[in-house]
Amino acid sequence: VCSSRGRQYRTAAARQFLTWATQHDAEVIVVPTHGRRGFERFRLGSFTELLITHSTIPILTLNAATRVPEKVSTLAFPTDLSKDSKAGLEGAIELARRFGAKLKLIHVGVLPSVPVYGTEFTYGVSADVLAKVYEEAEMDQRRMGLDWAEDVRKRGIEAEFIYAERGEALGERLSELASKNGADLVYLPASHGPFEQMFLGGTIRDVLATAEQPVLVVRTKSEPQSQL
Repeated sequence: VCSSRGRQYRTAAARQFLTWATQHDAEVIVVPTHGRRGFERFRLGSFTELLITHSTIPILTLNAATRVPEKVSTLAFPTDLSKDSKAGLEGAIELARRFGAKLKLIHVGVLPSVPVYGTEFTYGVSADVLAKVYEEAEMDQRRMGLDWAEDVRKRGIEAEFIYAERGEALGERLSELASKNGADLVYLPASHGPFEQMFLGGTIRDVLATAEQPVLVVRTKSEPQSQL
């Protein structure tokens, strides 16, 4: 009962705050994150997560480990190379232009998930064939990312595509790569449907909890505002 009441209170507070921010023409909302993880965070949510889920105003998040830069010289754009991510890239390009910053497109490889258990054949497909499938998938992703970076450069923004192998936790891996590549700010376009809430949303939450840089979460313009 307490958990239910707590969520109702946070939902009402988020609704009231977003109404106020919209009425005052806020261009960005700055909020702290507590970095909670696991089932408890997923079950209860947080005020910050409610804002991210429902706000059409960009959300800038800061966690306990965040280092606030004096200047944004490098902007990190984590991407899964999907159509939705390509749409979100437009906002990152515009922001990089405003800051005069370089743009780092960061992609963690997603390879076909057919397991090989050390046997010669799996599901009728040989290990050699599967290795070839993995190699081609990686090449396709690298090629697409390099094309995206080239398109950005043609628009006058210094850009680089970074491909990395996936670790155990995707969100933490993205945060690690952002720091390794000198990012001052992480730009995350967000989707808010049920599927994204369960999967992509989990990645976003992990980035918010682990990033050493401020994270700007932006909803693409084509998405309708969710109702609290």
